[in-house]
Amino acid sequence: MGIAVAADGTIYVADLELHRVVTIDAEGEVAEFAKVQGPSGLSFDKSGILYVATRSADRLVKIDAGGEVTAVEGANEIRFAQDVAVDGNGRVLVTDGYGKSIWNFAGGANKVLEGEPLVHPVGITVSPLGIYLVDPRGLGVLKLDADMASKVLSE
Repeated sequence: MGIAVAADGTIYVADLELHRVVTIDAEGEVAEFAKVQGPSGLSFDKSGILYVATRSADRLVKIDAGGEVTAVEGANEIRFAQDVAVDGNGRVLVTDGYGKSIWNFAGGANKVLEGEPLVHPVGITVSPLGIYLVDPRGLGVLKLDADMASKVLSE
């Protein structure tokens, strides 16, 4: 379901049905990287740690370069983790579809946006221009600034 590319060009893919994260190298070889229950969204931080939003009880895990999976503390408060993105400030942002919220896991579990205008946020990505969310049941695409203030881009 989710996809992320490491600094070395290796592609990481969340395999929701087989409960794992796989890698695809430059030659197209696919290999299992880690077992993760219900993986969905993927994102790397600057140090190469892979964050995975999951549909398991853990909701958010991180995986080191060796494939060791660790639950992120406080993430079990998320009702339905769907996607994750790490921004340039090190914020680990997770969409909570059922909770109508966005969480930040840099330095603890904190809701940074909740309720209106969110209805069911499912996707999140970061660019140099801002943080973008997709909420198909709400206002479509939203852009967040560094302070998490939102602006509707399309409905």
